[in-house]
Amino acid sequence: MRVFYALLLLAGASLVVSGQSGATKPTKQVQAPFTLTISAESVVKAGSQVALKVRLTNTSNRPMNTSSQYIGGVHSGYLYDVRDGAGNLIEKKAHKESDEPIMGSLRLGKLKPSESRDEGTLVSDVYDMSRPGTYTIQLSLPISNDPKDGVVKSNPITVTVNE
Repeated sequence: MRVFYALLLLAGASLVVSGQSGATKPTKQVQAPFTLTISAESVVKAGSQVALKVRLTNTSNRPMNTSSQYIGGVHSGYLYDVRDGAGNLIEKKAHKESDEPIMGSLRLGKLKPSESRDEGTLVSDVYDMSRPGTYTIQLSLPISNDPKDGVVKSNPITVTVNE
């Protein structure tokens, strides 16, 4: 039964991710109904986790569905843009095959107009940020289920990884 739920979570995450690729700007005149603001420790030791704090704020005049899915400690709804000091995209870590079940969770919620919600995501669990250097991170979140509506981008932040 646990395998069934793990596969169900993975299938849901795949649908979310596949529906998001490619869209970076709204193609319609859709006003962004929310803002994303991220922060993190500005300096971390090599091998440490890089945890992002994310503030999602409803800027629309209607309630907003904020349900989200986590796989491990990673929010699966965000699009992650992680770059090294030269501006090169950092590749995702290779998925390791394991007999261990993949743990996931679903967080249901709504935000009223002008309300905010704070959450976190472990960007270093998906991207290899173990080498010393400077990394720039920015998150995006789709405006709607219609890819033509585009995404809302967070502020970019810089994290320095020291030896």
